[in-house]
Amino acid sequence: MPGLFGDWSLVKEWGRAGSPGTIRKDWFDTEMEAQLAGQKLCAAKQKKGYQVIL
Repeated sequence: MPGLFGDWSLVKEWGRAGSPGTIRKDWFDTEMEAQLAGQKLCAAKQKKGYQVIL
């Protein structure tokens, strides 16, 4: 997600499926850094057995 000052955020939301969860934003200088962090996080969670829900 782009920020107001040219920075980018990785928005993470967790909790039970179907209910509002907790939200955390981690800020990065570039879009590429945010994308790489998101891919690493997704890979680590899937390795632990989590499944992607769209």
